[in-house]
Amino acid sequence: MHLIAPNKGPSTGTTYDIIVGWGMYMSVPTRRRRIAFLRQLRTQTRVGCPILLSFFPRPIGSRQYHVSVIVSNMIRRMLRQAPAEVGDWLAPFYVHHFTQDEVASELAEGGFNIDYYSTTEYGHVVGIRV
Repeated sequence: MHLIAPNKGPSTGTTYDIIVGWGMYMSVPTRRRRIAFLRQLRTQTRVGCPILLSFFPRPIGSRQYHVSVIVSNMIRRMLRQAPAEVGDWLAPFYVHHFTQDEVASELAEGGFNIDYYSTTEYGHVVGIRV
C-alpha cells in the first residue's frame, strides 16, 4: 500500500491494472483535474490495460443541474471562487454527475477508449489504455 495525495495516482515505477474506488472519480473536482488524474494513471499502465470508473449518471438536458450551476456560480463569483461545472452537486457532499459524452471525452483526453458503459443501478465504465 502507498499513501497518495487526494486526486493523485501512484508514482511507484510499477505498472498496474486499475480500479478506481467506487465513487472516487466523481469526487475529483473539475474536468481539468480529472483528466490530469487519468493521464497520471495512464503513465503507470501498459497498452490495453483496463480501468474501471464508477459515477452517478446525469441525464442529458436535466434542468436541475443547469439551474444549480447558475445559482452556484453567482455565489462563487461573489466569493471569488473558481466556477462550478454543470453536473457538480453538493448532496450529501461534493460529487460530479456525468453524461455518457462527458465520461467518454474525459477518458479519451486521459488516454483511454471506452470498452463498456452502463448506467444500470449506477454509472460505471471500463476504459482501455491506448
